[in-house]
Amino acid sequence: TVGWEVSAVVVAHCDTLTSVTSAACERVAAAHRLNELPSNKILDLSSDSNGVLWIATSKGLSKYDNKTFVSYDKQDGLPSNLITSVHVDNKDESVIWLGSTNSGLTKFDKSGFFTYAVQDGLPSNTIRSLDQKDNGELIIACYNKGVATFNGNSFTLLENGLDDKRVIAVSIDNKNKIWAGTESAGIGVFSDLSFNMIKDSDGLGHNELFSLYNDGQRMWAGTFGGGVSCYDQGTWFTMNESDGLVSNVIGSVMKIDQNKVMIGGTNGISILSLNN
Repeated sequence: TVGWEVSAVVVAHCDTLTSVTSAACERVAAAHRLNELPSNKILDLSSDSNGVLWIATSKGLSKYDNKTFVSYDKQDGLPSNLITSVHVDNKDESVIWLGSTNSGLTKFDKSGFFTYAVQDGLPSNTIRSLDQKDNGELIIACYNKGVATFNGNSFTLLENGLDDKRVIAVSIDNKNKIWAGTESAGIGVFSDLSFNMIKDSDGLGHNELFSLYNDGQRMWAGTFGGGVSCYDQGTWFTMNESDGLVSNVIGSVMKIDQNKVMIGGTNGISILSLNN
């Protein structure tokens, strides 16, 4: 059983978080105020084991090394300045993966930017979310097509059982299963070569998904209008504005420590205290 308590709203407008520290989020918020970023519209964040933060914005990619910001745009080799997702490679942190709208999947490493598109086997050029399995296989939310996996050589499309192929978010659970959040049909969990759908009738707060996050113990689902839902030990729990959450539109979830989770929405950030 999870006990919920909203303890604070701590930072505004740092709306999408992955595995980053609250201090890093505060620094991004400061950069927002000081106009150090190419855009104040932050679409995704990812960090490596050294705390280097990668920031996907509507006007390019930024890197923050705990001291300075460096930004990249189309002139540096990006296929588009609109970066929808960013992911530091689990196996090689010198490799950064980027998703974009209508411009495919981009790999950024020492050699520069290299982009995969439909002609390379990618099912869709619009990428909404990225995650990665322990074996290094990349999981890609391909909008209007479903979910793709990439083993470094070829792409495989996963779509069987998806009630809505407009996949907004992807995440990997503790059993190494793929979770796919859709625009209107809830969440698909991939098992036995097909997706099994989870909807509001199963306990999900809303069928319109905005984000997914595995905190190592639980799966969190940020929704577009229904607050945040948490799947813990076979049961769904949901919190929304009526419970004290900052917003019913939740674009991000991040675990701070064993007992606290940061929830990012359209109106700022809430800190949830979890009592087992």
